[in-house]
Amino acid sequence: MTTSDNMHVNTSALHTAAPPSVVSGNNSGKTSTKLSCGLVSGIAQAGVFNPWDRALYLSQKYDRKFLDFRNFENPMAGVTQTLFQRAISAGLYFPLEEIFKDAIRERMSSKESRHSPWVTVAAGNLAGAVNGLIMNPVSAIKYHYWGVECGKENFYTTAINMFRKGGLNPFMVGVTATISRDLVFGGIFAFLRHDLLASHKRNNGNVVSADNKKLQPIGTSFLIDVVSATLATVLSSPLNYVRNTHYATPPGVQPLPAYKILLKLWDDAANESTMQGKLRNLQSKLRLGWGSARVGCGMAFGAQVYSTLKSIIEG
Repeated sequence: MTTSDNMHVNTSALHTAAPPSVVSGNNSGKTSTKLSCGLVSGIAQAGVFNPWDRALYLSQKYDRKFLDFRNFENPMAGVTQTLFQRAISAGLYFPLEEIFKDAIRERMSSKESRHSPWVTVAAGNLAGAVNGLIMNPVSAIKYHYWGVECGKENFYTTAINMFRKGGLNPFMVGVTATISRDLVFGGIFAFLRHDLLASHKRNNGNVVSADNKKLQPIGTSFLIDVVSATLATVLSSPLNYVRNTHYATPPGVQPLPAYKILLKLWDDAANESTMQGKLRNLQSKLRLGWGSARVGCGMAFGAQVYSTLKSIIEG
């Protein structure tokens, strides 16, 4: 039972608690609702932002500016091939964050500890880590497929060939870096979005739980989510660089440890003669810019769709 539920319990209810089977059924129903809303949110995000994703890919592939009009020709091309992967990746975070937060709070004794910022951080950490663990095999297949010029016709044949040649090992490439990146991103994103929202409510004389976003103007919560996700992306970008380096390592070659990759990243930037050169070097290698903005806007859009759907279903 959550804290908000406890606020409405009277003394007579203490003697008429629902049977465990009923409570379990309610929790199961709420979990399925959250996961369903997350999936729909992920599908919506994947479709709406496909032109942005495609433009990012083409700008890197052909080494041209992001806003080059050629990057936006056939904006919906490839959406069906990647819809499922992007829907799962984008749609899992929000329900997982709520599920873990509820689970942590149920195991805490005091009201103050249940609403501690560390509960939010831990829930975000766990949501990010689980999301990364689930999606890493899919990302490993995708990067392997992109790195082969011929012989593998699609995503599924690539996965089959990877399994035949290496069993489960090829699917675990980069898993540590992926979980580390998503753990850091999830914790920072969860903390910032809920803390900034709570601060905004306090400053406007509306002291309400930060979870209750439906009382907040859409523009305000959207902007807060954009800022939070963008900052989380920037701060977790070194781990994303490690992840991409591991994915780019040829099969059969042992990937470098994360600390060596990060030291080389730092040394390369330090070798630039000017501060502007150092920053440009880091910005280029960490892919900061339009990619970071894409994550910020995408997560904010997904959060709005998720919370709106859940409010409609739960009444």
